[in-house]
Order: sequence, then structure tokens, then C-alpha cells
Amino acid sequence: MRYPTAFESKKLAQYLSREIGLAHGVALQMLAQMYCFGEWPELKRCLGQKLDHPRGDTTYGLFEDNGGQQWLSDLLARYGEDLRRLPGSPWGAQSPLGLALASKAYLLSDRALAVVANRERRCKRYSARELTRLAQWLNVLPLSFEHVRQRHLQDTGPAPVRAHLYYPALNINLLAYHRFTGDRVEVLVAQLEVRSDAVPRSGSGQHGKVAASWKPDLVCGFLRFYARQIRESGYEPSLAVSCVDGAKVVAEVSDPVSGSDCSSRRVTEALVAMGGTVSAQSWGPTVGAPALCLGEGLGLDC
Repeated sequence: MRYPTAFESKKLAQYLSREIGLAHGVALQMLAQMYCFGEWPELKRCLGQKLDHPRGDTTYGLFEDNGGQQWLSDLLARYGEDLRRLPGSPWGAQSPLGLALASKAYLLSDRALAVVANRERRCKRYSARELTRLAQWLNVLPLSFEHVRQRHLQDTGPAPVRAHLYYPALNINLLAYHRFTGDRVEVLVAQLEVRSDAVPRSGSGQHGKVAASWKPDLVCGFLRFYARQIRESGYEPSLAVSCVDGAKVVAEVSDPVSGSDCSSRRVTEALVAMGGTVSAQSWGPTVGAPALCLGEGLGLDC
């Protein structure tokens, strides 16, 4: 694996500012923490170089030499226009294929793309049918709401779609349940994990957590971002949040003094400021955690 180049880090910071609403300086600080540095100048000295510390068993893999991004770039050079003209449901702008067609493949994980690339390297030419299959393989990667939508289309049963998504450009893990009713989607965020680094420089293999003052902005910005992804896919979302970085947000509301740390309390306060209210809605016996339902702050109904 390697550190991002100067071009990639600039684009990533711009993406964080535009999509999540972080100030540019905060976005650079977040990038530094993704790569186990305390400050942006430390990461800046290593841009484009190979990583100089062990990384353990992690799914991060945003940039790797000879990884999936290079394969995807070569594929788009040959079949980009054909992929744009594929019939069927439009891909969301934030889906893996949507990002790739918008020249934003640097936001996708090299390691995740390699899963598809390793299946496809033997294919020299693609028919329209094969390109459709390839597009579905790309979009079913657990990197956006498109993964959830594809699974819902394959299985229309009443059970909520349980999905574990990873956003490599944001370094966020999301475990959520999605209940589809017509053109509406109810989302229960069972766990939202914000990593401060992929693997600590000590090589312990344990993922760090953000305790910075900008964590509430990142969490709230991501939830708005996820709601936009759902709307882009043609659904009207409602979101409820149960747990952020191991802290149960309803417990923080009812007893803020006994909360896990000041960082989690600030996140809960920000969610309440967005219109969050305690939800008594039942998700069934296997998904029963109390949650904070987000209303007017996201322009959503609970």
C-alpha cells in the first residue's frame, strides 16, 4: 500500500469539504489521521510513498500499487461510453460506477476494486450483456447505498436489508438496516464507526477512533450525505441512529453524565440539534436497539 499523491490528497480534501461540509483545513487533518499521522504536514512529507508501517488485517486499501483503480481506469478508456449507454436503472452519482464514470475512481478502494478485477482480467472483450454484468458487479461492492438497492431488488421479502458498508474516502464503517416500503426507505444505523486511522503506527492492529472537535460535524455531515445517496436512487429516506463509535446515543440523551466520553456526548448533542428525538419504533426482535430518529435537521420524516 501507499500514501496518496499530492493530486489524490487534494481531491480527497475537496470531496470531504464538498460532500460532508468540513472546512478544508479539517479535511486535511482528517486525511492525516486516516494514515496514522497527527497533523497534515506529517502526511504531506510522505505523499506518494509506500507506507512505512505494518497495516494488519484491514479493508482500508484506498491506494495500492497495481491495484483495482488502474484496472478500472484501463477498462473505462475502452468501454466508458458503452457503460454510460447501458439500459436499465440509472446508477447513482455516488455508486462505484457513477464515481468511476465521473473520473472519481480515486474515491474507491483499490482493494475492493481488485475483487472485481481479479474476476475480470481474463476477459479481453465485452459485449453489452457482459458490460451489464460487470456494472452490477461493481455496484454491488459494499461501498455505497447502491449495494443496498441491488440486494433489495434481488430479494423483495419483508425483512430489512442488513448491510455493512465502508466508505474508504471518509474512513467510515456503517452497519445499517434498511426497510423498503414502496418508494420509502427507513434506515436504522445500528453502528457508525469513525476511524481516526486504519491501523495505528504502533502496529497493534486496533483501529483508532476520532476524538477531535470536528467529529460531530463529520458524523452529521455523513448522515446527510447518506440520505442524499438514497434520494439519488429514487427513494425518500428516514434515518434513525442507535450507536456511534460504540456509544449508544439514546443513553447519552437520557443520562449524559454517564456517557462514554466527551466526544460521544458532543456527537449526541449535534444529532439532537439536527432534530433527533428518541424513537419507539420497533424493528423486530432481532433489531431492537433504541434509536434517535432524525427529523427536520435532515429534512426527513420519521
